[in-house]
Amino acid sequence: MLERVEKQIDDHVYSFAHLPAQEALRVLTKLTKIVGEPLAIAVGALMKDDKTERKLGEDGLPLPAEPKKGLLERDVDPEVFGKAARSLIEKLDEEEVIAIVVKLTTQQVLCDGIEIKNFNTHFTGQLGHLFKVLAAALEVQYGNFFGAMIGLTGTVQAGAAAMGIAAR
Repeated sequence: MLERVEKQIDDHVYSFAHLPAQEALRVLTKLTKIVGEPLAIAVGALMKDDKTERKLGEDGLPLPAEPKKGLLERDVDPEVFGKAARSLIEKLDEEEVIAIVVKLTTQQVLCDGIEIKNFNTHFTGQLGHLFKVLAAALEVQYGNFFGAMIGLTGTVQAGAAAMGIAAR
């Protein structure tokens, strides 16, 4: 059992405990079904901008590589983000989204040391605050998972590079 994680959110201290492993996997599976494809489309569009050809100088030799662009500086086709947004909207199921959000923001969650017993009472009129709490809950529940996936991706790419294979 992992210890509780406290986060200051607006004027409150939220304390999160991890969901049991099977429940965390259920929620992650549901989240992946909703955001997996739209996220892949958006990330693909952002990464495409990294694959620019090296420019050649007047002498025919490659010029030094330009520094990679920041996330907000990338040239991305707006149609691709439209496609990602459409894909997300098509996958949203109102009741499932509400169930996931309620679970992540109330189950195993304390606000100022008190259990959140009524989602509606606690968050009515405070949707901005709700989304901050949701972001914190996602970080607590799945932050180490995404970190491991990024590490695994780096390991796969490094191994492939060592073998002279381009990792995809």
